[in-house]
Amino acid sequence: MGSPFGSGTGDDDDLAISGQIETSSVPELLRSFLTSGETGILTVLNGEAAKSVFIDQGKIVSATSNDPDERLGENLLLRGKITVRQWIEAGKQIRPGRRLGAILVEMEAIEPEELLPALEQQVKDIVLDLLNWSRGEYSFVIKDIDQSRRVPLNMSMENLVLEGIRRSRSWAHALGR
Repeated sequence: MGSPFGSGTGDDDDLAISGQIETSSVPELLRSFLTSGETGILTVLNGEAAKSVFIDQGKIVSATSNDPDERLGENLLLRGKITVRQWIEAGKQIRPGRRLGAILVEMEAIEPEELLPALEQQVKDIVLDLLNWSRGEYSFVIKDIDQSRRVPLNMSMENLVLEGIRRSRSWAHALGR
C-alpha cells in the first residue's frame, strides 16, 4: 500500500520524515527545516485538504494548496487586481506548460512587475493558513526542488513564521507545547 502523500514525492530513494501535526506543530516543523538549511517538500494533509511547502536550503521557494480559494487567479480576483472577465478568459487559455500568471501578463490584465508580488502573496497566504493547522499528518521529503517550482520570494522566512505564530488560534500549539 502506498503513502497517503501519493507518488508525486519523487524517487523511492528520497528520504522522508513523517508524523502527526498533533505531536509536532507546523511552526515548529518549519522552523526546524528552515534553521537546519534543509531542501525538500513539506506536505501536510488534513482530511481532503493538502498543502505543500517547497524549501530550498532553508528558504521557502514556493507553496501549493488544493484549496481553490488559494489559487493565483482567485487571489488576484479577491484583491481586485483582475476582473471576473479577465479571470475567466485567462482560465480558458491554461494548458500544460502555460501558467495563469504568464497568461494574465500576456493579456495585459496585470503588469509584469505585478506578477512576482502576487505570487509572493499567494505563497504567504498558503503558509500562514498552514501555520494554524492543528491536525493532520505531514511528510517532509528531502530532495532537490525542480527549478520550475521556484519563485524568487523576497520575504523573511523567520518573519513569516513569527507572523503565523502571532495569528495562531492556539499559542501553546503554535509554540509546540
